Amino acid sequence: MRRFINKLTDTMIELNFIKDGIQREEMNRFITKELGEGQISQCVIKKTPLYTHILIYTQRPSRVVGFKGSKLMQLKETINEKFKIKNLKMDVYGIDNPYLDASLMANFIARSLEQGKKHKRVVSFIIDKIMSSGAIGVEINVTGKISGSRSRGDKFYRGYLKKCGDPAKTCVEKKKVLAVLKQGAIGIKVIIMKVMPDVMQLERNINVLETQLKKEMAEHEKKCKAEEDAKSKEATKPEAQVKEKEEETKEKPEAPVKEEEKKEPAKTTETKEEVKSEKQEVPKEKAKKEEKEEDTGVKKAEDKKETTKKDI
Repeated sequence: MRRFINKLTDTMIELNFIKDGIQREEMNRFITKELGEGQISQCVIKKTPLYTHILIYTQRPSRVVGFKGSKLMQLKETINEKFKIKNLKMDVYGIDNPYLDASLMANFIARSLEQGKKHKRVVSFIIDKIMSSGAIGVEINVTGKISGSRSRGDKFYRGYLKKCGDPAKTCVEKKKVLAVLKQGAIGIKVIIMKVMPDVMQLERNINVLETQLKKEMAEHEKKCKAEEDAKSKEATKPEAQVKEKEEETKEKPEAPVKEEEKKEPAKTTETKEEVKSEKQEVPKEKAKKEEKEEDTGVKKAEDKKETTKKDI
């Protein structure tokens, strides 16, 4: 009997878990339909013994809340009537960067495909926006009747993604959405890796530091080489100048020497005694000239006197 009772209790607990899960999924779908799939990224429902707490993450919280919380109050009343939940609490949170939210991006792609836009252009635009906003890796899969009667799949990816292990669960965000077109339903799967794992982050930082150190060492070596080259040039400058002067003197032809210039060095060969004799002869000649001038002056004066006497 005890075993039978234990089995019954286990089955009852399992059924309660299943009922709670079904109710959460129904509430989630109802809220997304009421508020719009494009506006809501995530709806989290938490049940406690005192109350049930609903957290809504949206791109535009003002549209969800409404004027003075009127839309939120209506939502609460409808959820209480339909699911019969007491002590219900609802909170709305905004998203800082919508391009890093997988559900918003998947809904955006689905709506753009339903409008008739080409999937390659839309997906490439979204991948550029996601990577520019700070994501580590992105992958987008589009499967279905994209073009033609046959179904096919296109995969677009960029960056780094973890596909297995614990980082694939904690650091990666996934979302699947259906886009209903005339030719049929198209499945869209968006995978975004926002954060690097701790171990990989350390490896990445180490690699970055190594590259920085290599760059700094290369710059330092370049500076040292430039300084050595400048010093060597300064040391070789006087030698080069001497060589240039020697080359110039060799290249220049000797100018023709005049006859007068040739005679001048002969004067320099005279002895010291000849120079002294010349110096002594010069004043004697000057004295003789002065005596001659005095004699000529006396004769002229005598001639004048004689002429005057004759006139008388």
